[in-house]
Amino acid sequence: LPLFHAQWCQRGAWGFTVMTGVAMTVVGLLIMRPAAIMMGVTGDLLEKSVLYGSIMISCQTAVMLQTVFQSLLPAAEKPTMGLVLTVTAGGAFVFCGFNIWCLGFFTALNNGFVSAAIAFGRIFLFQGLAIIILPYLFGLNGVWTAMAVAEALAFIVALLFFMRQKQKYHYA
Repeated sequence: LPLFHAQWCQRGAWGFTVMTGVAMTVVGLLIMRPAAIMMGVTGDLLEKSVLYGSIMISCQTAVMLQTVFQSLLPAAEKPTMGLVLTVTAGGAFVFCGFNIWCLGFFTALNNGFVSAAIAFGRIFLFQGLAIIILPYLFGLNGVWTAMAVAEALAFIVALLFFMRQKQKYHYA
């Protein structure tokens, strides 16, 4: 197929992505409850947090495959762009999981304001600003790195909220 770069298929990027996604999902499902308990979540909130987290982490493999498709299809004839896409998508994954987890965590704590603030910043504010500003600085690569930059900024906001709300909710 001309849309798929032969080297990617030969090197097993598809299989590696699936195996990594499944491994991350299994590990995430195994540590979900102990991680929530370690953070001090108890009672009914523990069950809701574990359920929400399990649903979110179960989608990990599909999200990772979507990123591979995103990288391969537009970059079939441009290996440099494919590299930039792959690296920035990986960078976004580093922060994305924590950001999504914080959304669910604060929703489960019935704090819609914090959850909405993180979601709005992540989806509209940071992505919008990144997609407008970064192409001026980095050209076409700026478009592709916008998602990773937006996730990194949302990570900082989510982490600040997480640290500031610690005293209010008394998690570890």
